[in-house]
Amino acid sequence: MTKFILLTLSLTAAAHAATVATPDFIVSTTIPDNNSIGIADTRAVTSPITSISGIEVSLSLTGGWNGDLYAYLSHAGGFSVLLNRSGRSLAQPEGSSSSGLNVVFTDAATLDIHTSLPGSGPVTGMFQPDARNIDPANSLDTSPRSAFLGSFAGLDPNGDWTLFIADMSPGSTSVFQSWSLNITGVPEPSTVMLCAACAMFLLRRRRPSP
Repeated sequence: MTKFILLTLSLTAAAHAATVATPDFIVSTTIPDNNSIGIADTRAVTSPITSISGIEVSLSLTGGWNGDLYAYLSHAGGFSVLLNRSGRSLAQPEGSSSSGLNVVFTDAATLDIHTSLPGSGPVTGMFQPDARNIDPANSLDTSPRSAFLGSFAGLDPNGDWTLFIADMSPGSTSVFQSWSLNITGVPEPSTVMLCAACAMFLLRRRRPSP
């Protein structure tokens, strides 16, 4: 009987978590150089999730000067600064001279993208978002961080999401290739009830006959 109870609890717990990964949103557009207007790419998300518990953002860029870039993600009341002149400091006011990004942003990463970019070449891996919600002209490694992806926790993921990116300094251009979302959260109540019902059905089928 114990193992059947554990099965029921496991299936019911699993029903309380779901993950939706969006396909790559292809943009393939050159980001205007030294222009704060930038590019705002808005995409609609439809999922069974009603409350976000976690989120990751994948971003792909090619070329350019990564230290020029400012980017944020917004949806409903959520807002997170992904890039804000990464590498910029008092000692290096031009920011990181690395070129191109193929990265995943997650609050659970160990590296802050602002302080962890190399001095050259393309960048790959998992990073915390920059999170410095400050004018890009003033963003430094020492600036306070507040705009993390955790701002989306508890929100309904369904609806429009916007990823904005701009090149804030002259000299080179980047190409905004694509982006995607990986959202974890709580599904609709009907999904939870279905899993619980399945668990109870299995339990009844395995009971020995009297």
